Amino acid sequence: MRTRFLVTGGEQYPDAVNRPEGARFKQAKLLSVDIKSGAVDVLLRHESAYPTGAPNSIFVSGSLSGGRIYLATSTQVFVYSYPDLKLLKSTSLPFFQNLHHIVAVKEGIAVAVTGLDLVVVLNELTLEPINFYHALGKDPWHRYSMDKDYREVISLKPHESHPNYIFQFKDDLWITRFNQKDIICLSDMSKRISIDVERLHDGFVQGDCVYLTSVNGCVIKADLKTLTIKKVLDLNKIENAKTPLGWCRGLFVEGDLVYVGFTRIRETKVKENLKWAASIVKGAKKWPTRIAVYDFEKEEKLAAYELPVDSISAIYSVIGI
Repeated sequence: MRTRFLVTGGEQYPDAVNRPEGARFKQAKLLSVDIKSGAVDVLLRHESAYPTGAPNSIFVSGSLSGGRIYLATSTQVFVYSYPDLKLLKSTSLPFFQNLHHIVAVKEGIAVAVTGLDLVVVLNELTLEPINFYHALGKDPWHRYSMDKDYREVISLKPHESHPNYIFQFKDDLWITRFNQKDIICLSDMSKRISIDVERLHDGFVQGDCVYLTSVNGCVIKADLKTLTIKKVLDLNKIENAKTPLGWCRGLFVEGDLVYVGFTRIRETKVKENLKWAASIVKGAKKWPTRIAVYDFEKEEKLAAYELPVDSISAIYSVIGI
């Protein structure tokens, strides 16, 4: 069983409940977490400049590839060498609004610009944009303008699609679409898998399959060759949970084991009109922010590690090292 992970996320402002969505995190954090020893180390901290007057600082879903770690906040992207964490390059572009994921792909560096319902591919060397994809296959700029600085906008909701997680299979780029509850190929939108479980967030590709997390606590295994769902594992049933397990995002898969990052549901999340979290309003149990390990095939929980309350408020990605 894997025990060491990099965890991305952020620490909320003490008065986050009174702040608007998109301006609730005061410091982005990259953690090193050992779920066996319990050791937690803060490797990186960052405070963003945007939006002016109400900055939002959180490391969203990142990735590790080829001796580099790719990180992003809501409005910036960073490339660090790994494991020494030397900053190699960074950029912030006017259309960067509510970024959700960054990953190295064959074409360059792909970034989910969730606020504008876009995926942008950046040049690996210059970080200049070289390609844009709209999550619904529309003209990328049918709704927004390249002349406006969207980094200064706290929120652009409601989104048309809300793309979250980008992954490459063969030569194609795919994304999860939060509002459409599916995954879709950006270069051929006839390749699509509907996953009507709940809204999807993160994923992990293993072989010909992609594993996905739904925000209500399911892990879904989908076959990218046959475009079918192979299995839905309901973690709520495994936990015999009477209340929501938490905001389910980050995912790492190794063999039959799935490592899932959960964020404790706070009042700020309930306000996002999530029906599956309604019981929290009634004062029910609130599960802690943690990494839990499950055997996907045996449908068993193997372990769980609760992160210290002062280490991080929200988990985005769980990266095995």
